[in-house]
Amino acid sequence: MFSAHNPYRNRKPVTDPALFYGRNQFILSLANKIQDLQMCAVSGEPLIGKTSLIYYLVHPEGAWLWPAFQECLGETENYLFVLIEIKRRPVKSSGEFFRYVFDRITEEAEQKKLASESFSSESDYKTQRSLESFLKKLKRRVVLFFDDFDVLCKELSPADFEEVLQRLCVLSQSLDLHDILSCLFFSTERLDQLLRSQGFTNVSPFAKGMIDSLFLGPLEEKEVETFVKEPLQSQSVPFPESDFKLITNWAGRHPALLKIACFHWYEVVFNKQNLSDGGLCRKVEEDVTLKWLMESLTARLGPEEKQALMDLSVGREVMDDFALEGLVRKGLVDQSNSSAWILGDIFKNFLHKKNGEERQQILTNVTSQVENFETVCDGYEFRRRPAKLEKKLFSYLFTHSEQTCARTELQTAIWEDKQPTSPDALEQLIKRIREKIEPLPEFPQYLLTVRGQGYLLRKKS
Repeated sequence: MFSAHNPYRNRKPVTDPALFYGRNQFILSLANKIQDLQMCAVSGEPLIGKTSLIYYLVHPEGAWLWPAFQECLGETENYLFVLIEIKRRPVKSSGEFFRYVFDRITEEAEQKKLASESFSSESDYKTQRSLESFLKKLKRRVVLFFDDFDVLCKELSPADFEEVLQRLCVLSQSLDLHDILSCLFFSTERLDQLLRSQGFTNVSPFAKGMIDSLFLGPLEEKEVETFVKEPLQSQSVPFPESDFKLITNWAGRHPALLKIACFHWYEVVFNKQNLSDGGLCRKVEEDVTLKWLMESLTARLGPEEKQALMDLSVGREVMDDFALEGLVRKGLVDQSNSSAWILGDIFKNFLHKKNGEERQQILTNVTSQVENFETVCDGYEFRRRPAKLEKKLFSYLFTHSEQTCARTELQTAIWEDKQPTSPDALEQLIKRIREKIEPLPEFPQYLLTVRGQGYLLRKKS
């Protein structure tokens, strides 16, 4: 039975500014972009807090009450902040999208008594002209916050989405509106990568207008303590330092992971259960939201990035600089000290378990192929029947044709967790396979050595 007073129970975006914690440096960076009239794209991993941040920015009792924010932008009366929630009102065309944008601007203006009229236009052209005219009459800086902009990219037709980009570019770069309109785009993918992945290459004017992009990463270390402990202040309940360390070791600095862990910690304390009996760990790892988040984060990793995270999680040095750079860009590795911020025990255990399941699946496939070896070696002529370990090695190489397989990878595939019978056991297997499939074993054509890396089996046409 869950406590009705659990301060960590709300897992939706934070709409109450009093419950928003941290992100000070990031908020100031956005304020500078707005002040400098820059369009800006903000990206961040799932549930990292993008929507909560927007709510805090647009709320009159949110960021505007922070002296540093107000000092950067000036008086709130000079601005009109408008949240455009893409998921709130699905649109099917560029015309519907701009009609929705127009409706949201007029709605906010009317609430602040900045306008007493609204427009009802039929055509897209009239909507845009009316919008331009309306913006000029407001005599305020209008800042549009587009939440889940990647959803719009994926749901509109390519032609409609490209029209949205071009028209936004025209509006924001127009001489008449240059000092009036600013746009900030929030998405999971970086906007430039999102456009490329969807095939939009002819959007150079828009890309030029996107002068800068920011990445919303994990909480800063000093912000984690406030994020975890502050919700308990209203209940005058202390958060023991030992429990705080336990939670942060589990969840790293990801706000959603921290909130999930804190939610179940509070339930254990509320029901007077023992923290050391393993029950809390099981409750956290079985949480449905957590499982979805882990799957989402893992699915966004490429094979090289996943391997790099695995190396970091066990204290090994990452040799693939490109993969490490990708992890830094995604915010999964802290640039300051090259440690994986998200690799609290929750994510690390999930990643290891996932890796084990994938490895077992590969071994199962290899075993199945060994049992059906006649179909596996289709295209290759064995002069003599291969032995059991030769079959297993060849089947693995066949499954990964045209890929370089490292020595350690092949040893794991053949002997699993056991040790080879001798240091050169793998080389001896390679030699015997070559003697059975190569026309000239001393000059191999199919089973090749990739110096310093491993072995590669060429496809035989």
